[in-house]
Amino acid sequence: MTDWLILKGDAEYVEDKDEVKLPLPKDVVMQFMAYSTRKRDSSGALLVPETFYSFSSVSGVRSAIVYLYRKNNVDLGVDLSNELEDYLCGYSREVADMKQSGKLTLSEGKSPMPLRGYLFIAKEAVKQGALFAWLFTLLCWHLIARSVTVANIMICHVSWELDSLTIHIPKHKGDQEGRNGYARHVY
Repeated sequence: MTDWLILKGDAEYVEDKDEVKLPLPKDVVMQFMAYSTRKRDSSGALLVPETFYSFSSVSGVRSAIVYLYRKNNVDLGVDLSNELEDYLCGYSREVADMKQSGKLTLSEGKSPMPLRGYLFIAKEAVKQGALFAWLFTLLCWHLIARSVTVANIMICHVSWELDSLTIHIPKHKGDQEGRNGYARHVY
C-alpha cells in the first residue's frame, strides 16, 4: 500500500519509515481496493490482456487493511467497514460473471493432491532412501496439513495416546492465534 500511495502521488499518507498514516480517507482505501483487483507487472502497469485476481485474493487485501488498522489501534469506522463489505459483495458478483464468461478459471487456489500423486512421491522417496522426505510427505497427508505446518512440528508436539501417535499443532493458517489447537491422531 505504501508503494501504491507513493506511486499515486499521495506520499502525504506515508510516514518516514514507509508506514501508512492512519486513518486514511475512505476514497483512498477504496481506490486501493480497486487497484488491487487487477494483475500488474513489476512497474505497476496493467497486464495485457487484462487479468483479474480471484475473490479470495482481494478479500485478503481487505483483511490486511483491517489488520493494519487494528494493529495500530485505529478505529476502522462503520462507514469504511460497510464500504469494504459492499465492495467485496460487488466484486464477488463480478468474479462470478468473469468465471461465467471465461475470463477467470473456475477454480481458485491450489488443487488438492490426489492419492495417486501422494503414493508416487512416497514411493520415490523410499526408493531413493530419502526417509525424511517420506516421513514429511506421510505427515502432510495424514494430518491433512500444509507443508509449513508440518515443517514447524517439534518433538514437544509429539506424544502417544493408547495405540496412536498424537501430534499437537499449536497454530496453523486457519488459527493464527492458536485458540483451537488440538491433538491430531495418526494410527
